[in-house]
Amino acid sequence: MASAKAAKLAEINAAAETFVSRAAELDKVPAFEVATWPLQAAEAQAWAANSEADTPVLAGIAAARGLDLDKLRAAALKKSKAYAALSAAVAGQRQALADKLDKAKTLKAVEAVAVSYTMPG
Repeated sequence: MASAKAAKLAEINAAAETFVSRAAELDKVPAFEVATWPLQAAEAQAWAANSEADTPVLAGIAAARGLDLDKLRAAALKKSKAYAALSAAVAGQRQALADKLDKAKTLKAVEAVAVSYTMPG
């Protein structure tokens, strides 16, 4: 029973990771760039709260791309909100599945935990 639960939890976790990766198109972005997303999100949020906020990462990206900084800040803010909503929705769904699995008392109940994820909203 413990090995069945461990296998089902691994399935739940892997499916969540795959769902978010596909939905956020992480396969189209190198890992080092994805690692900057929290910085970009924080800068965009700071800018939204105060248009004079310093946004060095976004400024560097905008300069390298030849883009208007405020347009990039607005786009980063929109994307960060969408990613936060996606992450929260999938994390909640994953945790609900893990809760169902934890409550499963039989092998049949473990196998009955259907693993699927949906987009927020």
